[in-house]
Amino acid sequence: MAVPGSSFAQVAIGNEPDPLVDNLRVGPNASVVGMWSPVRGWPLVGIHATLMPSGTVMTYGTALGGDVHDGRTFDLWDPARGLDDPAAHYTLPNAQFIDSFCSAAAFLKSGAMLISGGSAVSNNYSSRASTLFDPKTATPTAAASQLAYQRWYASMLTLTDGRILITGGGAPYVVNAFRGPATAIAQGDVSMTPEIYTPGAGWSTLPGATSRDAFGPDFNRWWYPRMWVAPNGRVFGISADKMWSLDPNGRGATRTLGNFKTGFNAFRRPNTGPTSTAAMFDVGRILQVGGNGASNEHATPSSAAATVIDIRGAAPVLTEVAPMANPRQWANSTILPDGTVAVTGGTRFADNAGADAVYPAELWDPRTGRWKTGASAATYRGYHSAAVLLPNATVLVTGGGVPGPVTNFNAEIYYPPYLFRTDQGRQVLAPRPRVASVNAKTFDYGARLTVSLAGDDSISRVALVALGTATHSFDSSQRYIPAAFSQTGRTVSVVMPGSPNIAPPGYYMAFLLDAAGVPSNGIIVSIGGMAAPVAGPAGKGPIKAQIGELSKRVSRGRDGTTVVVNAQAGTLWRLTGGQSAAPIPAPKPMVDVAVVTANSIYGLATDGSILRYNGNAWKQVGHGGRTISASEDGTVAITNIEDNIYVKNADDDVEAWSYMPGAALRVVPMSRLAYWAIGMDGNVHRIEKGGKWTQVGESVGDLATAGDGRIAVTNKFTNEIWTKAGDDVTRNWQHNPTKAISLAVARGGSLITVGPDGNVYRE
Repeated sequence: MAVPGSSFAQVAIGNEPDPLVDNLRVGPNASVVGMWSPVRGWPLVGIHATLMPSGTVMTYGTALGGDVHDGRTFDLWDPARGLDDPAAHYTLPNAQFIDSFCSAAAFLKSGAMLISGGSAVSNNYSSRASTLFDPKTATPTAAASQLAYQRWYASMLTLTDGRILITGGGAPYVVNAFRGPATAIAQGDVSMTPEIYTPGAGWSTLPGATSRDAFGPDFNRWWYPRMWVAPNGRVFGISADKMWSLDPNGRGATRTLGNFKTGFNAFRRPNTGPTSTAAMFDVGRILQVGGNGASNEHATPSSAAATVIDIRGAAPVLTEVAPMANPRQWANSTILPDGTVAVTGGTRFADNAGADAVYPAELWDPRTGRWKTGASAATYRGYHSAAVLLPNATVLVTGGGVPGPVTNFNAEIYYPPYLFRTDQGRQVLAPRPRVASVNAKTFDYGARLTVSLAGDDSISRVALVALGTATHSFDSSQRYIPAAFSQTGRTVSVVMPGSPNIAPPGYYMAFLLDAAGVPSNGIIVSIGGMAAPVAGPAGKGPIKAQIGELSKRVSRGRDGTTVVVNAQAGTLWRLTGGQSAAPIPAPKPMVDVAVVTANSIYGLATDGSILRYNGNAWKQVGHGGRTISASEDGTVAITNIEDNIYVKNADDDVEAWSYMPGAALRVVPMSRLAYWAIGMDGNVHRIEKGGKWTQVGESVGDLATAGDGRIAVTNKFTNEIWTKAGDDVTRNWQHNPTKAISLAVARGGSLITVGPDGNVYRE
């Protein structure tokens, strides 16, 4: 029988443009400190963040645009669409009415994500409920089995046999259990007995593993216990001041391994408690940094201390390493493809912003044990923030607040220094190894991943990084595994880990680093009997979410840049994610807009003049226009005041147009070779390059196209939307009862619309 991953039948790996990296304006000294993206809007406060096997990122924690605790709204963001494309988000509201706020999550072998515990006050199970989320269909379902204990602020991980372990947690909003531990135990406020989820059988308790040292109220040990599968197959954990080991078999057993450090102390400032952050940066080696607080309400100075815990032997070995330059509570630690640990966000005291906020990233190199201060973010990320590594080797940072001194409906991207180099005194993007194909996406232990490179890169290192599941300053899933490999020409053979003790069943990104330490894009693979990673339906949402207001026209470019025309002032606004928008200063009021990319935006002014914005300045490129539209290939078409049609000869600042026979109320190019039009009869027609018109629909008010052949129209009488897949004359229209006066359609079918109420919506 063939071993999965042993076949040489190759799976092609796309190297499509990356809007998060392409055309990046590289900052000064980026090859030393890295850089941050601009702050961009996010539909909700991303308190929980998980990189899904599909490559999308799930966040949840509040309702859309709401600043209250609510884990019933899941948002999937597609990094391949970038931060500026409103169609990049796919939002599911009120998932099964289970409130997963302050929950825990882990992947099952089926590929489904199990989300358990949290607030869940809106159902009969209280904080004992679970949701199963299928990333292939983006469908949440309520799990039939409920937990025996309340699990607000619990931790979960996947065990070596694919079962799920949950530890810690307690009754919702028992923040200060550490101030009265005896009372908290007597009232059942904290859950000191772990539980196991077995697929097909549900939850069961581990009564032999009950432990106050590991999961009790003292120093809030129950609050998101830090835990990992150790090289011996058991679970190792740090809960505030205690270290422990758990055997999940049979009735379970927990053994205290001694003190990590003392409890919280304003003078010594130990790196303890749930306000710290930790990451397994190598096999059996953990970095624990920051902290010195029991909760977000605990007014204590932060710790800068850093400790390496080695759990490869019979007993943990603790080594103090250099402290961070900045003391931090509520920071996040993210393992990078080169083995470096990036620490972002945090505060110098309690959960304070202002002068106590810490903005610079810090990078810890395990080879030297030293820290390097990186570039500074623009937004305070403290309590309720999250950070996850993306497949393109950047770090997404979301959330913060609710409660807190901030309410962050936004996100930022950190670009580590390895993505840049110095070229003739200039900071530029470094060339990266590119993967052309792999032999498989799912592997058994000890199998070989065969990678075909697109170029002649010399590979110096290969690493597997588990997909992250981050919340409350801890990522229970991420781990870094160096992989043995050999290279012959453009073929790299990678040996997968040989044991689930080293790599528990799950999803991992395989990164190949060149001689300069520059990583390839990560290849998402499954190991240990997990279902193969399959792309999900990100970017195609089933609901309508408001993302703007006071608009009359909308247009979307091939890079996702989406611009609206203000209904009152005729100003232009670029939608920047969530419900945010940024003005695009224009010399004249506008009545229409057409977007090719962020650096090629056409505006039709109230006086009929046509202007082009190249990202820096406007230049007039035409006159006498009445409508304007553009396609992804840069084709621009107008109708003029006499209903004549003109097509721009090139996507540039030159005023050069060609006449197209016919008359229309609006013309929208699909490409240079095909056009769609609202004819003078009010019907929709397809126009071939040679001039042949074919009617394909009736009574159209507005029209939009996407580069994959999708067409969307509105009915001029009812404003209802009809969509069609296929740049042809087949009348296979699908009805959408949503109403719009203007619309744009993205590849895959997502819609950005201006409703009759003037508000802008994403569907």
